[in-house]
Amino acid sequence: MVKELVFRLNSKSELESLIDKLEERIELRKASLDDEDDFGFSLCNDNRSFEVNVHPKTGGDLFEIVIKTNDDHFETITKSIFGEPEREIAKDSSILDIAEYLAELPVNTEREDVKDLVKTKFDLTDQKYENFKNIILKQATRVDARTYLKNAAERLN
Repeated sequence: MVKELVFRLNSKSELESLIDKLEERIELRKASLDDEDDFGFSLCNDNRSFEVNVHPKTGGDLFEIVIKTNDDHFETITKSIFGEPEREIAKDSSILDIAEYLAELPVNTEREDVKDLVKTKFDLTDQKYENFKNIILKQATRVDARTYLKNAAERLN
């Protein structure tokens, strides 16, 4: 399940210090090329399981930091650096999240194990699991389907 952690800071120097600490613990790269002073900026890790979006508010005096992650380890690191968030929002997983997870599973994983792993990791009901499964299987049959969708469909069959 994806979690969105929202933090607010009053100082650009504090923001830069916390981002530096975060970059020491998690390898991040720039995800957007917006002008940092006017529009904020985004950072993410290589597999996009951790994203940081910084938005300046009210003329640059207040900064809102929105961190999205689907990994408990990254969530723990974030809270150890930034403290408790102003808001913590649990978001439903997307087809992309589930397909990428399935594609990373070993090829010889049993069908029932795949189902149990996915339902546990993403906290899905049987109905939601079946819906995601049907969509992934349908998308994987398309001529222009991405490799991770095809790999995910193999794990589901």
